[in-house]
Amino acid sequence: MLCIGADGDLVYEGDAVTFATVDTGQGANELYDMDQNVLTTSTPQFARMGLGMAADASNILQMAPGADVYSFLTQPSVDTTYDFGIASGTKTAGNMFHLWQNASTFAGDGLFMNFAVGSGSFTGNFVDFQVNDSSKFSVDKDGHGVMAGDLTIAGDDLKMATNTLGAILVGDGTNFNPVVMGGDASVVANGTVTVADDIVGDGTTGRVLRKILLRIQDGTAATTIKPSTTNVWNGDANSAEDDLGKGGDTGDFALDAAGFILSLQTSGISGDPIVSLAATIVNNAWGLPLDVYVQVNGTSFDISFRDTTGTVQDMTTGVDTGEMYIEITYLTSS
Repeated sequence: MLCIGADGDLVYEGDAVTFATVDTGQGANELYDMDQNVLTTSTPQFARMGLGMAADASNILQMAPGADVYSFLTQPSVDTTYDFGIASGTKTAGNMFHLWQNASTFAGDGLFMNFAVGSGSFTGNFVDFQVNDSSKFSVDKDGHGVMAGDLTIAGDDLKMATNTLGAILVGDGTNFNPVVMGGDASVVANGTVTVADDIVGDGTTGRVLRKILLRIQDGTAATTIKPSTTNVWNGDANSAEDDLGKGGDTGDFALDAAGFILSLQTSGISGDPIVSLAATIVNNAWGLPLDVYVQVNGTSFDISFRDTTGTVQDMTTGVDTGEMYIEITYLTSS
């Protein structure tokens, strides 16, 4: 039954009434500022919804929070498997989750995570990207990243906790670590590698490899020789010293009393001799097979020749039939 109240308002009493249009003062069919609860058994459906701002056909759910509040906050009262999820069995393109900012000057974080704040603990991963239940990239609680594929750096820099000048990455069987090159090699920031110009044969730096060609000719005077050396590599060139006889000394060269041992003395050698590495006869005009022997004697080299029976040869006799050429490779102290 419809009645007119004492104040002149229309009052309904009794059965339910259906109205084609209800105008509450904000337009027909609109409800405005009405405190109406939705039953827990109801499942209301809206074409679009705006919270604090208007929704439209492109943005069916719009939220405009005030200062220092969450646009969207979920606080489950039980330990759920997923607190927030987006699932689709029909999507073929586009983005399933999109963060977007425009116009303003933004200095915050696009995605912020902060676990175990004040209490509790966190032992899981910040992120775990998977394809068909297979992890492809994850970052654990300590910030350690695990990547199933290759790492491609689009920029030119790899910055680590240790970026010591001259360090290179060296694998130790488990991982790679920055290590400064040691020993006789070093590298600088522009990539130039410097290798020390010495040879380490006995653990002592500063060794120099040298090679000379020793020439032994017949001297002008009888029973004498005329030795000389030519530089082959890092060696010394010593001019010919004529008329070196048995027991004689002409400066850079000396011959023992039997004519068996020719000494290239310290004045004819750069640095102190350490060892003779090789000695090869490259020309033998003495008329018989010979082996050459070069030994360090103090600060000199002693050179001698032996035949196949081990007999030491008299050089003053050998040069009567022709010249002898020997290549000698050796190390000196500097």
